[in-house]
Amino acid sequence: MATELAFPCEFPAVGLGTLLLKESCETAVAAAVEAGCKLIDTGEHYGNLELVGNALRAAPCRPCVLLKISGIPARDYEGVRARVAAMLQKLGMERVGVLLMHWPGLCNWDPLDMDPLATPAAFQDKADVSTWEVFCSNIAAGWANMVKLKEEGLVGEIGTSNFYAHHLDELAKQCDGAVPLQTKFLWTHRIKKLILSLQCRPEAFMCLLIGLSSTNHSLTW
Repeated sequence: MATELAFPCEFPAVGLGTLLLKESCETAVAAAVEAGCKLIDTGEHYGNLELVGNALRAAPCRPCVLLKISGIPARDYEGVRARVAAMLQKLGMERVGVLLMHWPGLCNWDPLDMDPLATPAAFQDKADVSTWEVFCSNIAAGWANMVKLKEEGLVGEIGTSNFYAHHLDELAKQCDGAVPLQTKFLWTHRIKKLILSLQCRPEAFMCLLIGLSSTNHSLTW
């Protein structure tokens, strides 16, 4: 019987990111866990949740799974809950260690449509459409839904990804000083972004450099 790593105690400093992993994903995750990897990152539009789940089902001890929901989940709670439940089903889990808002904007397409992640460029074209005004109008409702997911026990911890200082400040302003777990996924040639991001709330910032050395893509999100 597989057991999930407790969180946040001894949160892993290094993990495996599964962005762009498709057919090789199951093998890669299984090999990483066997080698002692205790953190696996995946997302709603990575298109590989089932493959990650297959690897985790066969693992003797499950790593902490860091799952990203696309955009700010500001719509009705039942709809957001259904999205998370569907992801958990694909992963073969009842609860995920960490759930993050993937980026500080809305998911303006059908969450069940996997096409936006066909290529990083196509995905970014859609993910970058939200304005600051849209962010400010939706972040409180989105964070409230994240809190409900945690209270209901579907996730262990909640946070944000790809948010910068002004996003976190506005979130705190609208949500009673909330300090989310904050991650940034970067390739080494974008290390300047890491330095800038560390300036925002360093006491709560959880920075993970996740990627595959064999992948030669320029990702900016």
